[in-house]
Amino acid sequence: MFRPPPWLPFIEYVLMALEHPPDMFVSRLAACCTMLFLTRSDPELLRSLCHKWAIRFSKDRATLVARIRRRAVEFQSPPTSSLCSKDGACNLPPGPTLCDPDECVEHFLRLVNTLVPMYFSWNWHRTEDVININKEYEVYVRQNILPMCMSTDPEEDVSDEDESLFIFPDPLSPCGSEHIFGSTTKVPGIQLDGGTKGGSLSFHGITFATIGNLSERLQKSPNGLVLVFHARFSTKSCEVLHIFEDILKKELLDPVPTVSVVHVVAEPELANMFNISWFPTIVYVPPLERDDLNHSLSKEEHTPSENNSAELKSSLSIRSDKSANNNTLRTAVFRNSGPSISEALYGVPSSVGSPSSTLHGFRTYEEDLSTIIGKGHYRFYPANAVITIPMLVEWINNKGLSRPRTKDDEDCVSRIKVLREGQKFRKCREMVSAIVMLRQLQCSSEEHCRFVEGEAPVFIFMGGGMAAGKSTAATALSRSAWWEKNKADIVLVNADDFKVAMAPWSEGGKTMHESSTRAAEKLLVRAINQGRNIVFDSTMMWRPFIEQVMSMVRNAHTTLYQQGVGYKENGAIEEYFKPLEPRSIPLAKPYEIRFLAITVEPEIAIPRGILRWFSTGRGVPIQMQLRSFRLFAENFERYIELVDSATLLNNNVFADLKKGELPPVLAEKTEKGLLIHDEEAYELFLRHRHLNEDAENSLELYSCK
Repeated sequence: MFRPPPWLPFIEYVLMALEHPPDMFVSRLAACCTMLFLTRSDPELLRSLCHKWAIRFSKDRATLVARIRRRAVEFQSPPTSSLCSKDGACNLPPGPTLCDPDECVEHFLRLVNTLVPMYFSWNWHRTEDVININKEYEVYVRQNILPMCMSTDPEEDVSDEDESLFIFPDPLSPCGSEHIFGSTTKVPGIQLDGGTKGGSLSFHGITFATIGNLSERLQKSPNGLVLVFHARFSTKSCEVLHIFEDILKKELLDPVPTVSVVHVVAEPELANMFNISWFPTIVYVPPLERDDLNHSLSKEEHTPSENNSAELKSSLSIRSDKSANNNTLRTAVFRNSGPSISEALYGVPSSVGSPSSTLHGFRTYEEDLSTIIGKGHYRFYPANAVITIPMLVEWINNKGLSRPRTKDDEDCVSRIKVLREGQKFRKCREMVSAIVMLRQLQCSSEEHCRFVEGEAPVFIFMGGGMAAGKSTAATALSRSAWWEKNKADIVLVNADDFKVAMAPWSEGGKTMHESSTRAAEKLLVRAINQGRNIVFDSTMMWRPFIEQVMSMVRNAHTTLYQQGVGYKENGAIEEYFKPLEPRSIPLAKPYEIRFLAITVEPEIAIPRGILRWFSTGRGVPIQMQLRSFRLFAENFERYIELVDSATLLNNNVFADLKKGELPPVLAEKTEKGLLIHDEEAYELFLRHRHLNEDAENSLELYSCK
C-alpha cells in the first residue's frame, strides 16, 4: 500500500485512490459519502448520497474512464510508444443509467471501507496531525460541499470546475496523486505491427477491458484471455503491471493470450461478476467453446458505415481500443443530441427516446456475458501465491492449471475489507468500555435479581491490548448462565486507568491519572472485602500489579485488605494492596478466578484506536497501545498459571454479535494445561511479544525482531 503523507486527509486519499478528479461533481458526492462513512454521523443521509453518487457515476463514467486512460498515457515511459486507447474527455453527452445503483453503492463502499485501515496504518508518529487535518476537512466538507450535494439532483447538468488536484481550495502541499501513488500505475500499451492498416492488429502489450468490450475480447482471444483486476492504491497491483509488461516484451508466453487490465474503480459490474476480493486479482479465461462463440457472434449487430463510425468517435473524442477491429463496433441508433454513453463507450444499442430499453439491452448483454464466462471455467491465480515472472509464465502457459508456489500469508495481494450488510449504513456506536456495556446490562430491579447464596464468589479478569475488542468479550460474558444468575450482585471495575507512568505524561495529566487509579483501587478493595462477584476490565499489561491483585483475591476469603502506597519512585516501590487484618467470619468459599482474554492483530487495533480518537477526541499514544499488546502477550502464559480457568477469544475472526455469534475460542485452560484450538492463530498472538513499540506504520511492527 502507498504511504499517505500526514497532511493528506482521508477524503482526498479516497478520491485519489478511486481516481475521481476533485473538480467533478461526482467527486464532490464521493467526498460527502466518504466523510459520512468515516464519521457514521447520519446513516440515512449517507444512504441517500451514495445512491446519488451511483446515478452520477453512471452519467459521468465515460469521463472518468477517459481521465484514467489519459493519465495512463501521460505516465508512459519509453520504449512503450502507444496505448490501447487514448481517450479524450471533452463534450461527452449524458447517457442513461447503466449501473445497478445498489451494486454500484456496494462496490463503492467496499472500496472506501478497504481504504480506511490502509490510510490509518501510516503516520503513527504524527497521529495528532492526522486527526487534526481530517477534522478540518470534515468541517470544510460539511459547510461548503454537503449543502450543494444535498440540494442538487444527480442528473442535473452541473458544470464541473476547472481541473484541480484537491477539493480543499488551499491544500497544505501542492503534491499530486502521482506523488502519493507513484507513476507505477501506468498501463503499458500495445505494440502495433508496422504493416497493419486499420484492420487487424498484431499486439504484444496490455489492453483495457471493460464491461462493454469484454465479450469482444473473449471472441478475439483464441489463446485465452488474462484479466488483471487492478487498483491504483495497491502497491502489489502496480508491481504486477510491470511484471506483465516485462513478460510480454520478452515474449515469454506460448501461446500468447490477450492480456487486459480492468480498472476496478470504474468497473463495478465486472468486479461483482468475478467476485473480486483482492488486488491484483489475476484471472485466466480459456478460449470460448465453439457453441459459445457462435452464440456470442450471432448477437453482433451490423457493421456501421465509416461515416457513422467517424461521427461516433468524433462526437466523443474517444477512440475504440486499437486491439479490436474498428469495423466490429456495434451499430448505434443516433439521436439528434448525439450517441449515448452506453452506445459510444460500451457498444450497447439503444432505441430512440427509450433509455429503459437501453438499460434492458445492457442487462441482457451482461447476463449473456455472465453465462459465457461461467461456462469458461475461469481460473484465479491464488491470493497467497508468489507473484514472479517465472511463476506467472508457467501458470499462464499451463492455462491456469499449474499450482504456483505459495506463501503462508497473503502478503502478495491487498485484500478488500469485507463490508457486511449491517455495516453499510449503521450509525457509529457509542464508544463505551466493556464495563460500561456490562453495567447497562445489569438488573435495575432487586426484585428480579437476587444474590445466589452458597456459591463461591467469582473474580473475572477481562484482558487484552488496547482496542483489542474487550467489549466483544463483555458480550460473550453477558450471555453466560453465570451472568444471568449473578448480575445484580456483580461489581464492575474499569482498570483502563491502571497504568504506571511509563509515558511522558503532562503534570496535569499525571495527577489526574494517579487520582483515578487510586479511586479504582479503592473500589476494588471494598468489593473484595465484601466478598462480591467482580468483573475486572484491564489491559493487564503491568504484571506486578496484576500479580498483586491475584494474590489479594486468593487470600480474600480469610483476610481483609487495604490500599498500599502504589507505584512510587519510578518503580522502586510497588505496593498496591496490603493485608489489613483477618476476617472475623471467613467467606464460605475462596474466590474462583477466571480469565477471559481476547486478542486481535495490532494492525487492526491501531487504526481502530485512531478512529476512536477521531470520533471521541479521546485516545492514547500509539506507543502505549503497542506496549499493551506486547506486555499482554509476554505475560499471558504466566497469568494462565495463576487463574483457575481461562479462555482466549480470537477477535481476528468476524462475529456478528447481533445475530448471537461470538469469536471462536483460540485457547483455553483445562485440567491438563493450556489447550490450543488454533495453533497458527496462537503463534500470531505470541508474536506480539516482539512488537516494535516505536513503529511508525504497520510495516514496522516487527522490524526489531
